[in-house]
Amino acid sequence: MVGLSEKEVADLRKAWGYNELPLTEKTGFWGIVRLVSKEPMFLLLIGCGSLYMVLGDYIEGLVLSLAVFLIIGITFFQHKKTSRALALLKQMSSPRALVLRQEGEKMIPARELVPGDLIILQEGGRVPADAELLECGVLMVDESMLTGESFPVKKDTTKNCHVFLGSLVVGGRGVARVVYTGIHTQFGKIGLSLSSILRCKKKCAVLFVYFFWLRL
Repeated sequence: MVGLSEKEVADLRKAWGYNELPLTEKTGFWGIVRLVSKEPMFLLLIGCGSLYMVLGDYIEGLVLSLAVFLIIGITFFQHKKTSRALALLKQMSSPRALVLRQEGEKMIPARELVPGDLIILQEGGRVPADAELLECGVLMVDESMLTGESFPVKKDTTKNCHVFLGSLVVGGRGVARVVYTGIHTQFGKIGLSLSSILRCKKKCAVLFVYFFWLRL
């Protein structure tokens, strides 16, 4: 088998980007405040609270001020929780990969893989990208992180020929062609879903507090 040339790798990387999972940036308290302050409902709560203070209704103004801090607290908690989950996903991905390029076999950082790369899977290593098996003997892969199955899955080059980023090779050896990298992998889609859930929860927290205040 002949792998990709360096020019092909460079062109594919421009199209697909690096083989990395999405991670939320480390955000402190004031960073969370800036994120939440972009929500129109949040600005409305601040505006209403300020207006009540100006009009002399300090109780209503205080309630809305407390609601603002409640939203910030909920968002901060959810952001940290999501960040830990995404960091765990990244830890499960392989830091390095044995790849077959045009000049031969070499070990490279897994983030440099591109679709079309030929990767060599060996016992004890993690699958560095979503790939399709081209050659293998008896290849056993632990996919419990994705499927929840407690037993290793036997892979072959016919029906059960796909392996996924983060899966652990527990037996055998094989050669596979990378199909998806980064956010396009199954793990990447989970990461994007977690980020979407965070944004949704932030909006829901603002709306919940706003409508709760309307009922007071």
